[in-house]
This record gives sequence, C-alpha cells and structure tokens, in this order.
Amino acid sequence: MNRVNLARVDLKLLATLQVLLEERNVTRAAERLFVSQPAMSKSLQKLKQIFADPLFERTAYGLVPTPKAEEIAIKLPRLLEQFHDLVEGEDFNPGTYQGQFRLALPQLVSELSLPLLTQHLHQQAPNASLRAADMPIDYPEQLATGKLDFVIHRESTTPPGVLSFPISNGHNQVLCLMRKDHPLAQKAQLTVEEYLAYPHVQVYFPGMTDDDTGIIDQVLREQQLTRHVLLATTHLTAALESLISTDCLMVGPRNLLQAGPYRDQITGLAFPTELPFPQLDLVLLQHRRTENSKPHLWLRNILLSQMLAR
Repeated sequence: MNRVNLARVDLKLLATLQVLLEERNVTRAAERLFVSQPAMSKSLQKLKQIFADPLFERTAYGLVPTPKAEEIAIKLPRLLEQFHDLVEGEDFNPGTYQGQFRLALPQLVSELSLPLLTQHLHQQAPNASLRAADMPIDYPEQLATGKLDFVIHRESTTPPGVLSFPISNGHNQVLCLMRKDHPLAQKAQLTVEEYLAYPHVQVYFPGMTDDDTGIIDQVLREQQLTRHVLLATTHLTAALESLISTDCLMVGPRNLLQAGPYRDQITGLAFPTELPFPQLDLVLLQHRRTENSKPHLWLRNILLSQMLAR
C-alpha cells in the first residue's frame, strides 16, 4: 500500500473489512454494522481500490477471501485491538463498553455457565454482547483471525500463539448420574458390574475426544469391557430427559446436580473405583493478539472466576 492509498484509509473501513472477513456475507455484515446493504457494498468497493485486490470471490456459499484477504485477516484483528487500546487509554469501563465477545465452548459447559455469565454481562456491561457457539474444528484459526475471542476446550496441546488458562472446578468431578428413584440410587458405592448392567445415555462433543465414542468408552476398551449405549447425542437436554424417564445411567459432571432444570430429578454416585476415569480438565484459550486488550482481560477474569467458583 503506498502513501496515497494510506491517506484514503479510515478506521471505519478497516472495521468494516474485519466484519466482512468474519461473516463472509455482505447482508449479514451490513446487519451487524447497522448499515444498508448498498452502503456495505460501496465500502467493499472502496476497500478493493485501496488494497488493489478483489478481496473476495462471490460463490454460492458466500464470499471466499482471496489470498490477499486471508493475509489481511491474520494481521487486521491485532491492528484494530492496538488502535482500540491506544484510544481507550488506561481506564476500561465495562458499563460503557459496546463491543461483542465471541466464545466457543462445549454444550455441556454452556448449559451450566452461560446463564450466570449472561447475568454478569447484564449487570456489569449492559451495552456489550456475547456470541456463544459450539466448538468448531478450526478453532485455532478462528482465534488467530478474530472470529473467536475465547475457547473453552479439553486440555491438550496448546496451538501456536494461543494462551492457555486451566479451569479446575465441578466440570471435571465426574459422577454416574441417574434419576432419583433409580434402582441403584441408594447404593453407597457403584461396582463395575452394576454400572455395565444398565443401558446408558451418552453425551459426546465433536472435537473434544479422538472419536465420537467418548472418554468413558476409551477407558472401557482398555479394560476389554463394553457397555450398551441406548442413546448417544450431542444434545444435553435430550440426554437428561431420557435419563429421568428410564433406567439409563449417564456419566456427567457433579455440578449438573447443582444447576439446571433437572437438578431436583437426578442424583449421582461415584464412578466405580476399578475404572480409572481420566480427569476432564478444561482450559480457557485466548490468542496472544488480545493478551493486552483490557476488555478481553476483563472478560477472561470473569470467565475464570465464574468457572472456578462453580
């Protein structure tokens, strides 16, 4: 970019480009920025002239970034964050913050955590917004390009350029869950034989384990044991509805007994000691490009304190 083009760039155009890179759709980008579609198209034309590149190719599936746009997508989020910090100065007031945070997390964690997180935002940052989604396979790329601000994931190898903060709470204290009037509900200790004698409901999360069979089935395979999974689903609500209406068992975190609409209808027993169930250690992931961003630091502290307290 030469000096003549640089003089024609304003921050609003760069912010527009960032939204286009995230949405890859002119109509959705216009809706996010509260402008008309013709105005968004006009901004895109200006951006094409400034960068001397088409930036996007139109396809039946939306806008596909050109190699130049993909290069910009890596650098632009950090540039906008730095400019935001420059203007913002030392003080950050969540009460007046109007930005959007983007978070990806497993459904099980979202059902337990999002209601309380929404309360925090409503009380402390009423003008901010939170966009929560399921875990995408390409979450490292989405963190790097600004499509995601935070990810809650099972502890594993941390991707390059990503910060990892451990979460140690009720999410990793595993119990065998069942309805309160289940034949096993009054047992003091669950045996392997009893655990395998009943059908099971399994909640699995794509991307959280090596395959869709889940952590418990990996443990059972190592012991040359199998269980009958009557229902395997990614939907926690459907799993819990099935649990309270059948003799099925389900492996789940302790805090399902303390939160959610089914807490009065289910109980839990300790997992059989003969089976070495692994800790479901979760981490909060954040890209280094937002490490010094005050809004991100504020939300990160809320996420960690909230989840550590549960």
